[in-house]
Amino acid sequence: MGEGTEDTAVVREVSLDADREEVWSALTKPDRLSAWLGGRVEVEVRPGGRGTVTRDDGASRRLVVEAVDPGRRLAFRWWPFEEGRRGVQGVVQGGGPGRVPGPSSRVEFLVESLADRTVLTVREAPPMIRRPDAAAAADLDASLVAIAFLARPPADLSELQAVAR
Repeated sequence: MGEGTEDTAVVREVSLDADREEVWSALTKPDRLSAWLGGRVEVEVRPGGRGTVTRDDGASRRLVVEAVDPGRRLAFRWWPFEEGRRGVQGVVQGGGPGRVPGPSSRVEFLVESLADRTVLTVREAPPMIRRPDAAAAADLDASLVAIAFLARPPADLSELQAVAR
């Protein structure tokens, strides 16, 4: 099956009161990325780099970095969370050997400087579906709010709420 088309992608853009380097750091430093991906992140930020997002319950979500243009663009493919823990050879423990995790989606972050702000565009292309899922769009909105907070914490809650809109 093919990947989702342009009309099935969920795209969000947010203007951040932060410089490009701060936003890039929030996207590429595992400790900062962990705060908004919902688990401990381990990732090699390079084309072909592999990584995981591991929740407290042990479920893991695998990812593979597809493209990196430092300070400007990061694209990766990730798969749904798998229950259990990964063994040394990458076999999912508790889910049975050879278990297929399901289709992946592709996430791309574009970081652009604009005057004294930085514009972050996030595009997630799901596997073949008819149209974007409202829950996926809400998840992406929550992620953008978290990135905005990580790039530069707001002075008060009203600033964070404004970023979410």
